[in-house]
Amino acid sequence: MLKRVATTLVVVALVGGTALADAKMGGVARQLSMGGAGARGLAVNPFIWDDATQMYINPAFGSMYKDYAWINVGGGGLTGVTTTNDGYGLQHGGMNFSLGNNLTVGTILSHDGTSANTVAGAIAPGGFGINTGLPVTPVEVLQAMASYGINNNTSLGLRVLYGWTSNDAINTPATGTNEFTASVIGATAGIHVNLGSGNAIEGSVSFASSTADDKAGQGTTALNATASGTEIGATVRAKLKVNNKVNFIPTAAFISASGDGSNGAATPTTADVTGTALGIGAGLDLTVGDFYMAGGVSYGMVSQETTNSTGGTSTTTKNTNTGFPIIQVGGEWAFVDWLTGRAGYIRSFTTFTTENTAGGVTSETNWFQGGSTVILGSYNANNLVVFGLAAAFGNFSLEATVSESVLRRGFGVIGSQDNLNSFGYVTTTYNID
Repeated sequence: MLKRVATTLVVVALVGGTALADAKMGGVARQLSMGGAGARGLAVNPFIWDDATQMYINPAFGSMYKDYAWINVGGGGLTGVTTTNDGYGLQHGGMNFSLGNNLTVGTILSHDGTSANTVAGAIAPGGFGINTGLPVTPVEVLQAMASYGINNNTSLGLRVLYGWTSNDAINTPATGTNEFTASVIGATAGIHVNLGSGNAIEGSVSFASSTADDKAGQGTTALNATASGTEIGATVRAKLKVNNKVNFIPTAAFISASGDGSNGAATPTTADVTGTALGIGAGLDLTVGDFYMAGGVSYGMVSQETTNSTGGTSTTTKNTNTGFPIIQVGGEWAFVDWLTGRAGYIRSFTTFTTENTAGGVTSETNWFQGGSTVILGSYNANNLVVFGLAAAFGNFSLEATVSESVLRRGFGVIGSQDNLNSFGYVTTTYNID
């Protein structure tokens, strides 16, 4: 009953409150509400040009978000307690501070956009190279970034990251020291250029290197399982003015990754992994008064090839997912000056291909499936349409996806006794300016 009373009070506050329009809305909740696809703790609709989420991809956007703080609070299921959906990787944010007119410095906390934990997991308990069996906590990543406005039209950005985890157990002299360590180091550089007359271009390049070691000290004989991985990526988008209401937005993104590992045995089991992801899209954004819509169509491909070898025997598996068309579209409009409604649509027409090669024999399977599932940590929305609300109170904003079931129930949600959740993923921001 208290939960329903609290919900009622919040609704009344939203309907009857007043607010200024100084907040800069944006973040994962907004992206999810407007057709964003989830990956690595983020959701992105690439045809939304301006959004705080872009700082995770291109640090040059820090110049557009000076003296700004944000928290992606996370989110859970349609019903029940959602505390298990919180924590590292699901809840992350950051802050920026301007140092003069040109320089902005900041940080991103509790977010890891690399494959460091995948590399560590290859030789951790459950992986192929267990030596010590030591439990391993996720790699903890810290990020620092800076952006610099060369002039009113061009901004440069740089972000560096470092992450690590470790565990050791000492038992001498019988078994020596067992130790598991993993680390990652990386950097992203970006640029944003205002070309004038409403046109702009932005892009970024990134690099990350991860290593992991699982060392078992057994007397004078040490077994050392190792794994490593390297990732490089690039993104580019342009905004080209069509008229006073419409912009054309082409996008492209590319990621290449490779890794290898060994269990350190006398006759080792090894793994070699290569992967490639490519996305190319074209879309439009439309602004008419307080209404904004952005959407388009993309081609996406993700391919990964893994070869496992023991002695002279090897097995190769290649998985390729190809999506076309991938449709993403979202809109937002102001009910009143301080309350914004949102709706988004996402659909991918995907072909899945798996090839297995062992002993000179190759088998292949192909299947097609249309899907709209957006999985972001434990947030799972398997719907064509996602709704959202955003409220701005002075410099502060509170944004959330909205359960379709709550909308269908209407006023019946007030006083009901079940455990239906009104909101899903939540983001908060504060614009210090």
